[in-house]
Amino acid sequence: MKNKCIKGFTMAELLIVVAIVGVLVAVSIPLFTAQLEKTRETADIHTMRAAAALGQQFYYAGVIDKKSAEKAGMQWYTSGSDSSSKSNAFAIYIPDKGAFSDKDYNGSIDAGLKAYGKGTKLDGGVDLMRADNLRVYDPTLDYTNAVLQVSIFPNGDNKRVEVAWKKLQKGNARPFIGNGEKGKDGYKYSEDTYPRMVIKLS
Repeated sequence: MKNKCIKGFTMAELLIVVAIVGVLVAVSIPLFTAQLEKTRETADIHTMRAAAALGQQFYYAGVIDKKSAEKAGMQWYTSGSDSSSKSNAFAIYIPDKGAFSDKDYNGSIDAGLKAYGKGTKLDGGVDLMRADNLRVYDPTLDYTNAVLQVSIFPNGDNKRVEVAWKKLQKGNARPFIGNGEKGKDGYKYSEDTYPRMVIKLS
């Protein structure tokens, strides 16, 4: 009976296999990273929609002035008078509770509020625009140290709920994400054009 000779891979063949695997990994990592970022950005937009829905719910439940806002656990910004079109109720949205924070925004970090934005500066391609051609969400901005502020504007001709990301940091400087930052098109947002979701109220 003849002994069967088992032939293994040569060194050249192993190097070719390793090279092929290396090329496949090098190609797949950027694709995987981009898909992961797209998932983060989609999650941020989903959170914005949930926050906007809660803002609408509070408006239709009667949050229309300082008294009703404070009773609902929100804060109130007055511009001239409670009936001014710029006066609004506002609060920080807490996604894992599906509720607004009952803490004053100035003390929210010390009260344990954590940032929950997921999108990084890596562009995953989720570029959501409003009907007025302003952005709801800019995928080239960093949201990882941010929370959502929901504002209800119950008065005037432009009743609306606005949802925008705010940097979570100590002190009174809590800028909206995109306000003064370089955006996707190389411009800087002004106070009126930072990315935000706007829901019209009837």
